[in-house]
Amino acid sequence: MELSFKAKLGLSYIVFLTAIIIIGVAGILSITAIEKNYDSTIELYRNISIENKAKNYINNLLNTTDKEEVKELENKIIELKKESETLDNSFRKNTLNTPNFYDDFYKICINIIKTHKQYLNSIFLFKNNYPKEKELRYQISDDLYKLNNPEINIKVGKIQYYSKEMLYQYKDESHLNKWLDSIDNLKNKINTDNTKIITKLNEYYNTAKNMGFISIELKEYTKEKKKIS
Repeated sequence: MELSFKAKLGLSYIVFLTAIIIIGVAGILSITAIEKNYDSTIELYRNISIENKAKNYINNLLNTTDKEEVKELENKIIELKKESETLDNSFRKNTLNTPNFYDDFYKICINIIKTHKQYLNSIFLFKNNYPKEKELRYQISDDLYKLNNPEINIKVGKIQYYSKEMLYQYKDESHLNKWLDSIDNLKNKINTDNTKIITKLNEYYNTAKNMGFISIELKEYTKEKKKIS
């Protein structure tokens, strides 16, 4: 089972920031030795410079929905990885005690980029599926209002109400279930001979379920991004 956006992004960014903190603390603890060694000072500067650039790139990445900009930032991260390979690895090993830092650091960055791309894909799916959900909802409503059945009309109204609650307000599993249950409840009131409406309701149920899952993922990602931005 794949981790949710929240779990993957949150875990990656926590490790990302922890790595930055480790470097800062290690640098402070080593300041006496560094003052005595000009080369070590230069290496520390280069290390900090790369880390700050990476942090800025990741922050910019998390605040854009432009795929071209994402690709550009991804390339910059790759270039930083290449730059890190020119650093004196013995400095990290002997002074900072983090010899494999950049290998791990790069993996974390790539994981964050991958997760953000999934988020952008979910936005794309939402925008492309919402017109279908809306069209089906309107078609079903128009067809059923023609029956002049007060009980059915109330149930149609509940579908419309729960769709808005789910997609634009709460975006959680509880309200998704209310929305799906309202579709099932309506379908149970429709004469089985009315195959056209039944077919549309089945299609609408699947569309609503898919839209619900996408909305939940987008909410989780957005909530987590606010914590780490």
